[in-house]
Amino acid sequence: MSEKKFDVSLFLCCLMGGLLGFMASEALYRLVTGGLPLILQAGIYFAVTALLICLSGWLCEMVTGNLRGASWSGREIGLGLLMAVLFTLALGLAGGLFQFIYGLGYQNRTISNIQDYIVLIDNSGSTYETDPNEERYSSVVALAGNLDETHRMMVKIFEDEVTGTFPMTETTPQMQSQLSQFFEQYRRYDTMGGTDIEAALTSAAQEYVPEGRSAAVLLLSDGESDVDVNSVAQTYNALGIPIYCVGFSGNGFSGSQLLDLIANSTDGYYCEIDQLSNLSQTVNQMISLSNQRNLLERRRASDVAQILPMILRVVFITLLGVLTGVAIAMTVDSSALLRLPLLLHGLCGLGAGLIMEIGTRTPVPVWILRLLLCLLLSVTAVSFWKTAFDGSFTASGGSFYGNGSIPAADLKKKKQKPEDEKSLL
Repeated sequence: MSEKKFDVSLFLCCLMGGLLGFMASEALYRLVTGGLPLILQAGIYFAVTALLICLSGWLCEMVTGNLRGASWSGREIGLGLLMAVLFTLALGLAGGLFQFIYGLGYQNRTISNIQDYIVLIDNSGSTYETDPNEERYSSVVALAGNLDETHRMMVKIFEDEVTGTFPMTETTPQMQSQLSQFFEQYRRYDTMGGTDIEAALTSAAQEYVPEGRSAAVLLLSDGESDVDVNSVAQTYNALGIPIYCVGFSGNGFSGSQLLDLIANSTDGYYCEIDQLSNLSQTVNQMISLSNQRNLLERRRASDVAQILPMILRVVFITLLGVLTGVAIAMTVDSSALLRLPLLLHGLCGLGAGLIMEIGTRTPVPVWILRLLLCLLLSVTAVSFWKTAFDGSFTASGGSFYGNGSIPAADLKKKKQKPEDEKSLL
């Protein structure tokens, strides 16, 4: 008697592989952000995710044998492992290629392309926990030292209101000395004040006179504040000034979320760093990254309404979903799964693409969207036949291959054969 069953173990194992793939890919992605081209970052992300999904499915089938049964052994098991590796490379190449096409048309900028810097420094009471060594001051002086005299810089210190302003000045050696002296009055400054980021941004927008020069805001804060992001974005987008936010290490989830939202709403970029002494390098990376279109990140505010990037992201992630499905099928050596990629994995890939495209327009953290992306790419659904024989034992096998199972009728014939031969005697 045969019974068709859903392969729950393969479904759960692949889902677990998707979770592990997300964790590993996310760790590597954060590690190499800014250090590798986006093509390599995307390729590594999708390759590592696919590898762990395929390995999870391979281990599941090797233990359960639901799809291939006893026939899946030796050379075929090794071949399945080889397929996992080969398709991992294929997913990596596809991810890199799709990122290359998706990012076409963007021109990278560097720190030298910004002529005027408006630096807003959080000096609230909470910063004595998030930046106890007050590196934010010395890092801004070092940033000014890395700019030539064609650049200008204005600095505002704020708590629950703006408490000090260093006027817009050319970044000469004399200016650096004056800026250091200006900061001395705020070092070891005992304050219990709150944080009003919006007040600082409003003050800067009112005082700055563009004079036909390109400008950018550099906001250093722990992000704990109430801000009308829509109002701020409207003001700064009208001025054409992006806001680059640098979060202090350990600034908390709500602070990071706010700074990320401010940056993405104004064509800027958000970065959280442990060592503020590397501020110049961080700013350069943020400016460069904010001018690239990334499959795994939000698009710039000015780029959100463009139709072509919307379509490309959804189509590319859908194709990656189909390729992941083929990779799983080839790894577990099942023709049953090979019939699914165009349907199930195509739909899951489409869902993942829509989540990334629509979700990046919301305040939802992008890492959560990438988690959903990995989980959807790992969804696998297939059934197998489970056959029972006279209640004494069971055998299972792939319903589409037909290997690893013995039809009940054939088994009965084999059981009756000795009796028939005996009767002939």
